[in-house]
Amino acid sequence: MKQNLTILFDNLKKYMPATLSGVPDQELHLYRPEYYLEDSREFKKDHLYIIQGEQLPRRAVVEKGSALICAGDSVYLPFYQERMSLILLTERIDYFRLFNMITEIYDRYDRWNEELGEILETTASIQEMVACSRKIFENPMFVLNSDFHYLVHSDHPDLALTSLENTDLEGRDLSPDNFWRFIDHHEMSTQVKEPMLINLLDTSTLNVNLFENGQYIGCLTIDYQNRSYQDSDKLLALCLARRLESALKKYSANLTTEKNTLCQAVKDLLQGYQSSLYQKRILDTARFHEEHICLKIVFDSQLTALPVTYLCNAMENSFKGGLFFSYDGGVVGIIQDLSPEEIEKSLSASIQSKHFHAGISDVFKDMDRVKLYYLQACAALENGQMFHPRKSFYYFQDYALTELLINALGNLPIELYYSEGLKRLLKHDQNSSVSYIDTLRTYLDNNMSITKTTRLLYINRSTFLERLTRIKRELNSDLQSGEERLMLQIILKAMELNQKIQEPDEK
Repeated sequence: MKQNLTILFDNLKKYMPATLSGVPDQELHLYRPEYYLEDSREFKKDHLYIIQGEQLPRRAVVEKGSALICAGDSVYLPFYQERMSLILLTERIDYFRLFNMITEIYDRYDRWNEELGEILETTASIQEMVACSRKIFENPMFVLNSDFHYLVHSDHPDLALTSLENTDLEGRDLSPDNFWRFIDHHEMSTQVKEPMLINLLDTSTLNVNLFENGQYIGCLTIDYQNRSYQDSDKLLALCLARRLESALKKYSANLTTEKNTLCQAVKDLLQGYQSSLYQKRILDTARFHEEHICLKIVFDSQLTALPVTYLCNAMENSFKGGLFFSYDGGVVGIIQDLSPEEIEKSLSASIQSKHFHAGISDVFKDMDRVKLYYLQACAALENGQMFHPRKSFYYFQDYALTELLINALGNLPIELYYSEGLKRLLKHDQNSSVSYIDTLRTYLDNNMSITKTTRLLYINRSTFLERLTRIKRELNSDLQSGEERLMLQIILKAMELNQKIQEPDEK
């Protein structure tokens, strides 16, 4: 394994006073050390030289990428610090002992690299890779996958992390509390390729994202509970991360989970495709209950950057036997029949935020009809956000009449449905403090009960009867006709909805 001067420096400074200076270098490219020969006056690229301070030439050819370990000070050091990376050992040390110490450092990391390679070629075990790396980083380490499930932990092979994480042992998830702290410190940075030194769970941690074909597949985290962070840890963590990515790739190449197959079967139904025999078997043997409810959930801008897979898993943990997946700009959920109180409690607990909206369908039994109930959830969500944007939960039956009326109007503007009599009432209301339209709506909504209408309008009976006579004269309609009353009520309700669209309810 080639080395970097930062790694050598972090190891040498444990045994002797040393300083690291010169040109910064973040690559593993240095061959094993060699003594500098005075007659060469050349420092080659990727070569590491050991030299005593008094042997350092005044001038030499210094190739970019060369490195130097100098035992003892020299007046010529500034020349080399401008051209290469170097370690200065400020106390005199036996030349041969120094060479042996550096060789031992190389040997140590060679053994680690070979062990990682052997694991990758045989078992490709993530647990074994993390375990053999524990002695390198001297701190606990764990690996999360893209769903924020624990894959392994160096100090907890059985993943019983209650003392550290308060995790859900069945799902092996970060708890919602810890997840939000992770996201807060992670700064939504699941696409960052470089190691990140951040605070996680009240400790200092080094985090390296894992990728496959440019897609985020997890994160390696080193938790500094024992020794403190060293600059060389970033290089070594990147080296381990590349091995972990290769191991995860070997697993994912042949991984087809039951959940993925089930999600695809439901997505095909939502898109109107007929289920194949295989998909029918999957749906028949799925964990669904006999009676289902369909949810459509969308998130406000504050949550859109969160990993959807985490949110889906969190919701599945709250709704046992439920299925959640990303679809058409939101999340679709299929859950068992629950009361509104249970749905709202479980959904709020899993997301732990008010920045979401959920449309909720009626109860259904036949999964082949899931598309219709998905459309119910979408209709509830759309109308709910339009008329009650500050609410989070919208049930289809609360907006069924609204959806029916909106669809009944078709593509024609509502004004084209007004009768001449209704137009006269509207014209009257434009220039009067008394609204004939509101009076008529209240009268019809109360089944033409004079007593109820006068009580709601706060007027006496004679005043109301006089107003009703004028309304009937202008309207020129037979209110005793059930068909005409229905037509008027539909139009009046549509007018009310149109007004709400123009001036949404903020409650």
